[in-house]
Amino acid sequence: MTDMPNRAKTFIVAVMLIAAAVSVYPLGTRMPAGSREFLVLLAMALIAARLKLTLPGFESNMSMNLPFILLAIAELSMPEAIAVGAASTFVQTLPRSGQTVKPAQAVFNVCNLVNAIAIASLAAGRALHFAALNKPFLIAAAAFAFFLADTLPVAGIISMTSPTKMFEVWSEMVLMTFPYFVLSAGLACIAAMGVQVIGWVAGGVALVVMVGVYRSFKFYFQGAKTVSLIVAPASRAAADDYRERPSKQESGPRA
Repeated sequence: MTDMPNRAKTFIVAVMLIAAAVSVYPLGTRMPAGSREFLVLLAMALIAARLKLTLPGFESNMSMNLPFILLAIAELSMPEAIAVGAASTFVQTLPRSGQTVKPAQAVFNVCNLVNAIAIASLAAGRALHFAALNKPFLIAAAAFAFFLADTLPVAGIISMTSPTKMFEVWSEMVLMTFPYFVLSAGLACIAAMGVQVIGWVAGGVALVVMVGVYRSFKFYFQGAKTVSLIVAPASRAAADDYRERPSKQESGPRA
């Protein structure tokens, strides 16, 4: 963190302070002591958090735990939803073998997600006044608020530590992650309706689906990376060849 610009350090501290203030609410609220719904969603979110992918061109990564965070927002209280999100994000930041953890990045990710869950929970609460307890509409409102509250600060911190402008970073993130957010919201809606019919087996089905989504995204991202590695040198070689090739005017007979 010592090599970061001062504005980036200030921004991280601000995100941490907001998250600390948000976390005061759960501490002062009685959480159900290990309710079944909380434990099931926590376990699923922790498992899905390890299914993470590095976004091409970014240092940040994307995990498959979002549907379970949205389910927690819809099915649990705000303190429980924050606990599910914070715990799964902390597990997401743990490095794999051969990798090293970046403390500043890990703290920022956890705090940023706590803030995003709080904002999404407030949006879901407001949606109840317009949807007459329509759970899919509630989850959609929470997903949209979470999407903005999660991606905008990440784009902000990236722009502060790189020469790229914030809107450009955010636009690229949106193009890359928007399908994932839409899919997660849709799956959370289906799982929430399924819970009412077959119980939390629906959550297990959602976890299996996210494993498939993870495999699909992994294949796509690896393919995109491979194409970029092949095309970029080929493009440079073609450009060099074009610059070295004499023009018709230069190669033709001179008067």
